[in-house]
Amino acid sequence: MPEKKLAKQLAHDVLNALTVLQAKQEAILKKEDLSAIYEIALSSIVKIKNLIAYCKSQLDGPNKSSFNIGDLLQKTLKDIQSEYSDFNIKIQNHYDLILEIDYSEFLNAVENIIKNAYESSANEITISVEKNGIFFTDNGTGMTKENLQHIKNFQSTKREGHGIGLLSIAHFCRNNGLTMKFKNNKATDIYPKGFCVYFSLEE
Repeated sequence: MPEKKLAKQLAHDVLNALTVLQAKQEAILKKEDLSAIYEIALSSIVKIKNLIAYCKSQLDGPNKSSFNIGDLLQKTLKDIQSEYSDFNIKIQNHYDLILEIDYSEFLNAVENIIKNAYESSANEITISVEKNGIFFTDNGTGMTKENLQHIKNFQSTKREGHGIGLLSIAHFCRNNGLTMKFKNNKATDIYPKGFCVYFSLEE
């Protein structure tokens, strides 16, 4: 990846993580229960460790291991669920999919997708593990034809966005032999409306 693009991607993902960490620290100041403070502090430490691992993977190259994706998603959900307490995240394991990937990159890609769904008026997302890939289907408003074209060109559909998150997801897929695809939901899908991003094992 060209250095300038890598720098932008890292800056984007680090800023996202720091925004979450700032919210966690502000939450600590509002808590009086020591057990609640402990839980927030512990999740902040996990967030920092994951951020360090992700930055290292981008600078030094991915550190891949073999994972059962269904099990990995459960771990991922534990790491980020507290950040989306009012957002319903479901996992459906329809296939024992084993992939050799870098966990920090996977976590970052999943976080970006959930964040985008959360900011697109969805209140629920279902992550399905299938034989041919991993599907992230939300119940938001979906995309217009114009916005679908923006996404294909890695352009943000948000007023203040830059499309860096999309590039980060695509970069993860490219590094791990996957293809990022997307579509609006149909009536026969999990939700009759909304949007689906998926990591395909097929070209």
